[in-house]
Amino acid sequence: MRTESTSFVGQGRQKGLRNVVWSAFDYASVPLAMLFATPVFISQLGLEQYGVLVLVTSLVGFNALFNFGFADTAVKYVSQHMSSDDRRHAAEIVSAVGLLALGSGLATGGLFALGVPLSVRALGLSSLPYATDTLYLVAALMPLRILESFYVAALRGSYRYDLAGAIAVSTKLINIGLQVSLALLGHDLPVLLLATLATVTVADLVLFSFASAKLGNIVPRFSRTALGEIGHYSVWSWVQGVGGFIYFNLDRILIAAFLGPTAIGLYGVCIQLAQTIHFGLAAVSHSLFPYISTVISRRTHDADARLTAVSAAYLTVGRAVSVTAVATGSLMAVFSYEILDLWVGADIADRADYILAILSIAFAWVASSSIVTYYTLNGMGFVRLQAVISLISAAVMGIATGLFIPVFGLAGAVAARFPDTVFRIAVRVYVGRSIIGGISDWVSFDFIRLTLLSLGAWYTFRELLQLLGPSNNVLKQPEDLVLIAMLWAGLIVLGFRMETWISSGGRPSIISRWLAK
Repeated sequence: MRTESTSFVGQGRQKGLRNVVWSAFDYASVPLAMLFATPVFISQLGLEQYGVLVLVTSLVGFNALFNFGFADTAVKYVSQHMSSDDRRHAAEIVSAVGLLALGSGLATGGLFALGVPLSVRALGLSSLPYATDTLYLVAALMPLRILESFYVAALRGSYRYDLAGAIAVSTKLINIGLQVSLALLGHDLPVLLLATLATVTVADLVLFSFASAKLGNIVPRFSRTALGEIGHYSVWSWVQGVGGFIYFNLDRILIAAFLGPTAIGLYGVCIQLAQTIHFGLAAVSHSLFPYISTVISRRTHDADARLTAVSAAYLTVGRAVSVTAVATGSLMAVFSYEILDLWVGADIADRADYILAILSIAFAWVASSSIVTYYTLNGMGFVRLQAVISLISAAVMGIATGLFIPVFGLAGAVAARFPDTVFRIAVRVYVGRSIIGGISDWVSFDFIRLTLLSLGAWYTFRELLQLLGPSNNVLKQPEDLVLIAMLWAGLIVLGFRMETWISSGGRPSIISRWLAK
């Protein structure tokens, strides 16, 4: 008899694959478009103004302070109610949370607008004539971004990743296209942000229309019953959001304050590439969240059967994330100079290749150690535990960043991303042992094993390429690119098989046993 554990997505393999593909396409669209847009921005706006653009992206994340877990709440409760064909309750949840999202977004934007004069001085932007207008536009974007993420989540919770992805991808590509066109026409950053404001407004309206068609009447309105149902989960999701904002954005804000916009421009170029490892794999793996939430909510199966299904998904997705993240991060670390030289020129490559190298490994480790545990804990309802984990990681990151950047500059910013790795490993061990159960502790060290293997392979391969055909940049040689792609795929296949063997009871390596002591 077929059980839930034999399939990644209980609603069917075809639907699960569709969700994964659209999640990947949704996320990949922006990095791919920015591969072409970033050189244009740097050449037309200058490295300093590009640095402010990077800072703007982080400042928009300030809305996490008033975003009470709206997106995660929508995914969890909409997927639960839709799994039992209860559209009325799903729509009631979306309406109530939508009202909170609208109010919180307006409050966030308003408070940020009041603090613009102080922010301009604190971030060292007083000498830039466009800085004040830019930050006011950031304030206007905040409520629109909260609503956008919420209605995307409502569609994802109803398992319409295709609709959410199509709208999100179209909006992002149109926005980047408009910004590039305006930059080429000689316009400054505020005009580019006006284009973003327009495209996000249209996106919100379209997302609302499609979510209404799927769920029914979702006009924002108060519902005591709905708020009572989601209150506990939403508050702890907010705590996670605040932790995430600190973890992923504090470094850029401190770099701007201590080192200036040019430094954040260099850092922004590198982190734009490196963070694709984490955020890309997080997007591809997102359907794990509603899947686990749906499995746990099905009371027709006993607890052991549900945990078996969760364990199978946790191990499968965890292996895939780890091997892909490490193979990609190691590749970017070894070829960091060549990548930057090819992309934005030798001047920036000379100044920032070490930043990209270290950040690539850092984000590979963050992806490997956090993505699957995050979705699993939230899907199983351990939102309070995940909130505590997020806060501890944010505190470790915040302390390291605050100590390292003033002393070591950009080198300190990249080094500050490593100290919480030990904590993340401990979390993975705890989840495998005490929450899911029956998962080998060696699985928690998979990304360290894989990093040593991958770095050794890539460094050896790079030296062989240089010996066989000396070149200023091996990435400019088509035949070398083919060989690199083949090795990358080979490392993923080898790593996946090795981790499957270890998690199924195989004998761990000497390095793994030493690390586990």
